[in-house]
Amino acid sequence: MRIDDKDDLKRQIRAAVRALPAYDVCTRLCAGEPEMGVCAMLAHLEPDLDADAAFERLTVEESPLSTGAQDLIAALDRLDMPLDDLQMIRLREDAMTRQTRLDRVRAEAGWAAALCPVTPETDAMPAAAFLLPALDLDACRAQPGRYGDGYAQAARALSDFVQARAIRDALMAQADEASLLGEWARYAALPLCEDARLSLSVGLTDAAALSALVRQMAAFPALRVAAFCLRAADEAALVRAAAQSQGRLLPCIRPQSIPDALECDRPRFLLYPSGAHVAELGIGHWRRMRAQAARTLYERYLPLLRGGFPLTGRSLARDVSRMMASGWATLHEENEEEKEHAKSDFYD
Repeated sequence: MRIDDKDDLKRQIRAAVRALPAYDVCTRLCAGEPEMGVCAMLAHLEPDLDADAAFERLTVEESPLSTGAQDLIAALDRLDMPLDDLQMIRLREDAMTRQTRLDRVRAEAGWAAALCPVTPETDAMPAAAFLLPALDLDACRAQPGRYGDGYAQAARALSDFVQARAIRDALMAQADEASLLGEWARYAALPLCEDARLSLSVGLTDAAALSALVRQMAAFPALRVAAFCLRAADEAALVRAAAQSQGRLLPCIRPQSIPDALECDRPRFLLYPSGAHVAELGIGHWRRMRAQAARTLYERYLPLLRGGFPLTGRSLARDVSRMMASGWATLHEENEEEKEHAKSDFYD
């Protein structure tokens, strides 16, 4: 049905954005700090106890969360669920089985989660640290890669660590030109991402860092990257570079850069919440970002409506889905497909 007025346009855009998966609206790229999710929640509930002690108390005390507390809190941590949502779950708990609760949490959130780094040096993780794993490359600079002479054993250990924990992402929270072109990136981090089929999330400090990343992606043709710029002024260049990357570079941009992304032939991007605190990356933040995306898209489509362009709800939903819902999951899907054809021996 054709959209006739701006109120109808607003309703159709909201409906289209609501249908998007959470992980395509709420970026997981700016979570570089480990204190989030359950740790932050327990610190608020039990300020006098450390996170592990508070978690242990929660698992043994008689409360609505006592049955299956570890499973539920693990799910909440992956979602970084706000405290008010946790209270709502407590109120509903009498009418739900444990599995029903977990299924509901997963379904409502679409597994909107923030990346939290783990390091290969730490096998035993704290009891409260149930986090969606991402390999923190900044913490692994001593680990050599496949081209490091005499380092095959260490490289194999790092690869085994990634595979054993089903890690699909690697994180460089802040990277400049020197770090991307340095020996550690060329001979360790980037080969590992390519061989283990990890999607690299990287924060670029400036335009020179973006140029260095493009050069390295040319040298590592199987590398897939989701990148965000620490400076808003560099985002236009990031969008242009992504348009020429044949889907291997996914730009994570601020809402004000959406017009630049829409000028591309096949726009593909994530929204990056500028300045968002790590602990806010969860359901509440996803909803705020979703509302911001709807407002921004409405401002872009309104001139078309006023100019007599024939807009329909179906075409608008298709456009929104193509523009915003084709990014994060696709990086992993493509890597999984390539992983099936990868060589069993990663390192020379």
